[in-house]
Amino acid sequence: MQQLLTIIYLIIIIGVFYIFIIRPQQRRQKEHNELIAGITIGDRVITAGGIYGLVKNVDGETVMVEVAPEVELKMAKTAIILKEEPKKMGLS
Repeated sequence: MQQLLTIIYLIIIIGVFYIFIIRPQQRRQKEHNELIAGITIGDRVITAGGIYGLVKNVDGETVMVEVAPEVELKMAKTAIILKEEPKKMGLS
């Protein structure tokens, strides 16, 4: 009986671990992969290093990001963590 309770507790602990740690991480990874796949020329992006820029070229696993007039950085697509949405002008 004691061994059965130990196995049940172990299964419960593994289930809780999966629900609260593994599944959310997989969801975040999937969202990031979708973001990376959707990067196109003209997107405003923010990198993991906090650099804001405009995507000028997409080539396989790298992108050219313009950070200032006539200043472009070549970086890995995976360094992009956020795509800025265009701000809407108008009255609310």
